[in-house]
Amino acid sequence: MFALVGTVLAAAEYVLETVGAVRLRLVLVVGVSLSMGLLPPWANLMLAWVLVLRYLPLAVRWRGLWREERWSHRAARTAAAELTDDLVWARGRIADLERQLARAGDVATSRPGPVPDPLYHSLGLHPGSPDWLVIAARRAFRVRLHPDRHPRHRQQAHERFTLAEARFTEIYARRGIEA
Repeated sequence: MFALVGTVLAAAEYVLETVGAVRLRLVLVVGVSLSMGLLPPWANLMLAWVLVLRYLPLAVRWRGLWREERWSHRAARTAAAELTDDLVWARGRIADLERQLARAGDVATSRPGPVPDPLYHSLGLHPGSPDWLVIAARRAFRVRLHPDRHPRHRQQAHERFTLAEARFTEIYARRGIEA
């Protein structure tokens, strides 16, 4: 008799490990139903008692895990709904900013800008630059373009140096800056 109970328990644990809780319940119900007709009443009572003692804590634990999983799913659904709302808001904001950017680009291209003075532009200066900046730029160009700093390309360096000096001389003459 105890061998039969041990065999049923072993079979139930094997089913639990391989197929899971839902199928274990099915096996237990079918097994207990079949044993009711085959075993004497005291053996059925003992088998039912052993099954209850063995699998009741397991059923309680499964119930707790099921509730925990259900709560997690509910929390995940709530978080997903909030993130969906945030995503809808963000997409709307992106569309609004793209419209503003397109409008700003249209305004910028439709309005002609001032044509820079080629004399200042060639030196990287703005016509409204203060005099001290023009003087500092001339010193910097002299240091950077001086032919002694470029011995390999002395002829090209001399041409660039004299061109820059001529342009700065013209700017000085326009502004009335003494050299």
